[in-house]
Amino acid sequence: MKTKKLNFSICTLSIMMLLTLQTFAQKYCSSTQKRPLANKNVSNNKDTTFELYKSNRSGKACMNIKNAGKNQKKVNGYWGGKIENVLIRESKRQKPATNDKLSYNISFSQMDNNVYHGAYGWWRGGSGVNGVVEWYIVQGYNSKKNPTYGMTKAKGTYKDAGGTYEVWFKNISNQGSVYSDITSFTQIKCVRTSSVGRKSSKTLNLQKHFNNMISRTRLTKVGTLFESSYCIEGFGANSRAKFKLDAKFSSPSKRSKSASITKEELEATILDTPIHNNPGGNLKVFPNPATDSFTINTGDLKQSNITITNLLGKTVYSKTLENNNLEFVKSNQFDSGMYFITVTDKQNKKHTVKLIIK
Repeated sequence: MKTKKLNFSICTLSIMMLLTLQTFAQKYCSSTQKRPLANKNVSNNKDTTFELYKSNRSGKACMNIKNAGKNQKKVNGYWGGKIENVLIRESKRQKPATNDKLSYNISFSQMDNNVYHGAYGWWRGGSGVNGVVEWYIVQGYNSKKNPTYGMTKAKGTYKDAGGTYEVWFKNISNQGSVYSDITSFTQIKCVRTSSVGRKSSKTLNLQKHFNNMISRTRLTKVGTLFESSYCIEGFGANSRAKFKLDAKFSSPSKRSKSASITKEELEATILDTPIHNNPGGNLKVFPNPATDSFTINTGDLKQSNITITNLLGKTVYSKTLENNNLEFVKSNQFDSGMYFITVTDKQNKKHTVKLIIK
C-alpha cells in the first residue's frame, strides 16, 4: 500500500514538474517550412508579443520564451545555416505610442556575419510610399554596411541614449510587409555610429528618433504605429547568432498613438545639421536670420541658378544669375521658418546654406 502511494506521489510530482516546465519555457523553431511563423504572434501577456520570422527553407532559427516574474517574459534565441533572412523580436502591439520609451537588455554569446539589433516597427497613414514606413533604430552590428546597404544617408546626426545616430532611407518595391495589401513602402534606419556591441542595456526615447526620421528625410508625419519592438535580425549564408533579450516599454500618462511633427520641431532638429555641401564657402546669405529682406552672395559662382525650398522640399523661389553674384530678396513673400538656399553653378555642382526667416 505504501509503495502504491509512493508511486502515485512520484507520478503526480512528475506531472507537476512537466507542467511547470511547459509554463516556464515555450520553444518555437523554424527549419524546413517556408515562413512558418511569419505574422504569427506568440502572446504572453496583454501588452507583449514575441515573433519569429524566417524567409526560406534552409537553416534553422529558434526562440525560447521564459517567465521572468509576474507578467514578465524574457526571450533567447539562435539561428544558423543559409537562412536568407531571420527576425526575432519582442513587440508591443497593444496601443503602441510614439512617445513610448523602450528599455532593453541584450547579450550575445555568438554574433557572426550580418547580424544587427535595435528597435523596430511599422507605421501607416503618415508620410512614405503608400503612407507606410518600416523603421529601425539600430543599436549594434558587425559592420555598419550591414544595416545600411543600398540606402541613402540623410544630412546631419543627432544624439540619444549616450550615442550619435545617422539617418538612412530608401524606397522598397515588390516586397512583403506587415500589411497584406502593401508591397511598396519606405524604409528608414537610424543607425548608431558606434555599435554597442554584444552586450548592451539602454533606454531609447522613441519620440526623439521619430522626429529625426521625418525631419532629416523631409517627410512630414508619423502615421499610426502598428507595432514597436526590439528586434534581432540576420541575413546571408553564414549568419549565426545566440542571444538573450529583455525589453520593456513605458508610456507617459498622455499617450500619443500617432503624431505630426510641428514646424518648431523640424527646425529644432535641422538647426544642428552641419552644412557640408558649400565647398570653399562661396555661398553666403545675410542677414541670417532675416526679417524684411536678405541678400544672397554667390561669390565667384557666376552664371548660376538660385532656388529656395521650404522644409517640405517645395520650391518657393527661383532665379538665374547671369553676370552678377548678388541677389536681393524681400522676405515678406515667405512664411516665417527655415528654408534652404541652393545655388547650382555652371559645372552643375550644388551649394546649399540654411536661412531662417522671422
